[in-house]
Amino acid sequence: MGKATKNWSVLVLFVTLLLTAPALLAPHGSWEIFTTEGVRKVTRVNINTATVEQLQRIPGISRDLAHRIVRYREIHGPFHKVDDLLDVEGVTKDKLDQMNAFITVKPADD
Repeated sequence: MGKATKNWSVLVLFVTLLLTAPALLAPHGSWEIFTTEGVRKVTRVNINTATVEQLQRIPGISRDLAHRIVRYREIHGPFHKVDDLLDVEGVTKDKLDQMNAFITVKPADD
């Protein structure tokens, strides 16, 4: 790999981290996403009420995994904490860490 290519890769990585850090560090309720149109605030997704389509928008959740999460919820009832997702087939600790900044657990009637 040439020096210019290596420098370009480092720059792309840095910009990616810079743009995603606010979303990964958001402590409560919402995060900011930086787009070419500006900054927009996004609310965390409640995994007890989210549809398959809403779940698919979360980094780390494929269509199949979204279906498994909804199906698990229908069979076992609402999630009590985010870590309960580890009981869903296909959710690993790493995957949960990836999606953790984007999800929340609230009662279904909130």
